[in-house]
Amino acid sequence: MDGAVQAWNSMSYVDGFFFTVWLVGIYYLKCKLDNHFTSKRKNWWSNNFKNTIKEAIREYNEEQS
Repeated sequence: MDGAVQAWNSMSYVDGFFFTVWLVGIYYLKCKLDNHFTSKRKNWWSNNFKNTIKEAIREYNEEQS
């Protein structure tokens, strides 16, 4: 941890600004990727669940006929 503090303190204001912008950019990309894959997983689960329910209803109707 001392090395990180020493590196931060040895930076100029311009270097510190660009480093902060870089960190914010990386965090923004991480959030975008998390949202992308979370929504894909949600859609997969909901579609899979819908198909399972439809299949169960169809089988039930076939048994009743």
